[in-house]
Amino acid sequence: MNEHFQQFLLHVLIQLSVIILASRIGAWVFGKLGQPQVVGEIIAGLALGPSVLGRFAPHAVGYLFPEDANIVFRVLSELGLVLLMFLIGLEFDFSHLRHVGKTASGVAAAGIGLPFVLGSILAAWLHPMVAADTNRIGFVLILAVALSITAIPILGRIM
Repeated sequence: MNEHFQQFLLHVLIQLSVIILASRIGAWVFGKLGQPQVVGEIIAGLALGPSVLGRFAPHAVGYLFPEDANIVFRVLSELGLVLLMFLIGLEFDFSHLRHVGKTASGVAAAGIGLPFVLGSILAAWLHPMVAADTNRIGFVLILAVALSITAIPILGRIM
């Protein structure tokens, strides 16, 4: 192996270590608070990204997550998503739905319907201020749908 590749690989391993450590700490903290661990993992990602660490220590984000490593993380994230979806399918028990089916349906309908209605109201109010030159119905629908959907991997982790 050439020296440049070894340095690159070492850097990726350091990045993965920091990401896994931060995610596990976030999951542990939120688990102790009685919240889904996935929320702690998402907040760990926000803390390491441009929203928090990038704002207070931009040089640290530039060092920890340089542009040339992004392709590695894209590939790893796709692989991780495929494995996560596979595990959700592997562990999902449809007989469980018989016991909680009606309750789950009601919660799901409310979890989609309420954010959709509130998102529609918000979008109708925001449209003249932020997107007056666009189609009003399209703007309202896009914002309402964006606010009412939940990513399948997140649902899988919560379940």
